[in-house]
Order: sequence, then structure tokens, then C-alpha cells
Amino acid sequence: MSARILVSPGIGDIHFVALKLRSFCDKNGLGLPEIWVWNFDGRPRSLEFVERLEFAVAGGYLDSPLTGYNKIVFRDCYLLGSKEIEPGLFDLDYFICPNGRLRTASDYEKDIMPEYDVDWHYEIKRTDREIEFGESFRKRGEYVLLYFSDNHMFKQWLRIWGIESIIRFIREIHRVYPELRLILTGSWWDRNFSDQLMAAADFPLENMVGQTDFDQFIGLIRYARAFAGWCGGNTIISTHLRKPTYVLWCDYFKDVFCINWVPKDIRGETYFWDKIESISPEQAARKFVSALEIREER
Repeated sequence: MSARILVSPGIGDIHFVALKLRSFCDKNGLGLPEIWVWNFDGRPRSLEFVERLEFAVAGGYLDSPLTGYNKIVFRDCYLLGSKEIEPGLFDLDYFICPNGRLRTASDYEKDIMPEYDVDWHYEIKRTDREIEFGESFRKRGEYVLLYFSDNHMFKQWLRIWGIESIIRFIREIHRVYPELRLILTGSWWDRNFSDQLMAAADFPLENMVGQTDFDQFIGLIRYARAFAGWCGGNTIISTHLRKPTYVLWCDYFKDVFCINWVPKDIRGETYFWDKIESISPEQAARKFVSALEIREER
């Protein structure tokens, strides 16, 4: 038996499912699952990620807006956390979405689908094209990736750190490490905001927002020196790949969500975080730089 499983559309959303997907399927005798990505917002963006998982196959995108009963299920799973699994949605076997529980749970292993085992080290398969792109990009000079956006929930971040604060953060990194290339990343819908950052920068800054396919996206992360910025699918995957990652959160999420999906052994080792309400851009930049220096010493 092979189950058809529906997941939310973000790469980070799928990562949260992937952490326990293998155990879920093994313990329920579901075989190799077929994963369908719920494209409810018109931004199909993560099926290529599913294709990189050795314990799943990509089914496709399910194009359907959030309406009626489907909207209620999504709210319960994604926002409220009253459930993590909904059988039979859209006639698929399961909709799995632990995001709502992650907003309040203190421990991913014990509090999120606790009957299933977590795989903190699942593999994201490499491709030759990814390797070629990453190696070629790094040959032009070591670089740090940055992610900032004004899309949807990130408007909450921008009420605290606007463009001026973001520029101050990046400028301080450049002051300490002028030899490092600073690369803005993101999807096409982030492009207008990245253009505003480029216009405000008075230091060298490169804009790769909306210019990478999935191979290039993963290649950029694997070959980067480090990653810093808002919490998104890119910084989540950077964390999973044990790349030094500094995530800037805000009080839109409780503190537990900043760490409960991160393995305990990499907290303070390759994963660092702060709430921007409690730290200045310069202080945050110096913390990020200190993390880089600690990794160099080791």
C-alpha cells in the first residue's frame, strides 16, 4: 500500500513533516508515500524539494484555494494546532501539518505526533547540477546568504526592523568581514523588497532573489559560509544542513517555535537565534560574526 499524503506548500512546512514522515509510513504500513503539495496561494514552489527525499515520491500540486471545510481543517492544523493529521481531505489519504502544534510545543520529539520517531538527519539528495552551480558560485569568493522579505507575515518583522535596520545589520557584517560576498536570496515575490534593499545599500551587495531554480537554491546553501535572516524555508533548510545559521525572529511566534524543530545538539553550535525586539541590528550582526569566528576556531 502506498499512501497519498497532502502537505502545506512551503519548503519549511514540508520539512516539519519530513522529520517524522518515514516513521509515520513505516509504523502504519504505508509503503513509499506519494506527496501532494497543496497550492492554495498560487505560488507553487516546493515539489522539487519532495523529489529530493529518498523516502517519498512527488505526486504533484493540488490546486485548490482555502474555502469551506478545507479552510477549517487548514486553520485547525496550521494555526490552532488542535490536530496534526486529517484523513481523507480532497480524497487523499492524509493531510499532515504540524505547524500549529509547533507554535506552542516545547519539544518536537515528545509533543508533535509523539508516537512516531524523528529523523533529524534525513538526506536531501544532491544533483550534479547543484554541485556544479555551488562550486562555481563559491569560486568567485566566499559568501554569506541573507534572507529578508516583506511578504505576508513578515510585515510583523518590518514593524520592528524596517529597511534601515536591515541595512544596518548587513553593513555591520560587511564592516567586520569586508572580504565576504553578501548575497540576498528569496523567491520572485520577494524581488520588489530586495530591490529596495539594494537601493538603500552603501556597501557591496548582490541580489539573487528570484533568480535561482531549486538546484541553484540548494547549491547556494550548501556552499555558503553561513546564512542569516528571517525564518523561512531557506533558513530552515540551511539549519537542517548544519550550515551556520542565524535566524531573526519576532514576537509573532512564541520562543518555543524558535527552537523546538532544531536538534538540541546543534543549538548554539550551528544554529543561533534572537528576537529582534530585544537586539539592535549592530548587536545582532556582531553575534552572527562571533558565530562565524567560533566555527573558524573549531
